[in-house]
Amino acid sequence: RLPQGAQAGNPEWESFGRVFDAVANGADERVPASQGAKNLWLLKPTNGSCGKGIGVAGSLDELRRHYAGSEGGGEWVVQKYVEAPLLYAGRKFDVRIFALLESASSNGAKNDFAWTTDLGLRLYVHREGYGRTTSEDFSLKETHNTMHLTNYAVQKGARHAGRYEKGNCVSFADLEKQLGPEVGWSEKVVPRMHALIADAVLAARPELLDTLHAANTPHANYRTLLAFDLIVEEDGHPLLLEINPYPGMAPQSDWHGRYLKRVMDDYVGACVDTTMGLTP
Repeated sequence: RLPQGAQAGNPEWESFGRVFDAVANGADERVPASQGAKNLWLLKPTNGSCGKGIGVAGSLDELRRHYAGSEGGGEWVVQKYVEAPLLYAGRKFDVRIFALLESASSNGAKNDFAWTTDLGLRLYVHREGYGRTTSEDFSLKETHNTMHLTNYAVQKGARHAGRYEKGNCVSFADLEKQLGPEVGWSEKVVPRMHALIADAVLAARPELLDTLHAANTPHANYRTLLAFDLIVEEDGHPLLLEINPYPGMAPQSDWHGRYLKRVMDDYVGACVDTTMGLTP
């Protein structure tokens, strides 16, 4: 993370510079050679949305210029760019999956839910998801956002927006068909994504439970719909990109609108069932 207004000599910049050089020299074991050929990085504001303010660059000077020339307050995140992603018909895509996360206190209090978990949380991952596609063939020779960012807010302004898929979105069935049996989308990739989502929630569990405890649970309960954005490396290994607490819900196509309706119907159904103390 980089604080807003940090100068080139700031400790956070210096720390990132060492990581940047290590990746460039192939000395960071967290980044395989296939993902570090150009040493591209993403710089994005933590308080941004819809792809606003994100820059893609392969040099510290370019990243610093983007950082210095951007407006707004708040912290920034520097994230290694996935240089060898799994492609959809030669174009970059990532995946959005919705999940319901809610509190499930287990101290036996009279006004607890009728069923509880020892972890203090319940997580429901929606059975469907969708792919978000770009509008042009993938290449590392250029770094403009419409080639590398799948956010629909970015893509709808691209020169070839909707050229291949209306709304630049595809279903899991489309991904399964296009990627073929060798990738094993439904059998291998999607279960790995679900595991990543569960791991992310478990990693945040201490902070979530501390917040609930401070709010004097079980009198205060927590329930939210989250959007998990993931990308898949060319070998079929998924990576978590980010978690959106306020995801956009505007339909991008007729199919996407029907999909969002199913998500919201399931979300409301789960909320009603747990509020009434029924086992879903």
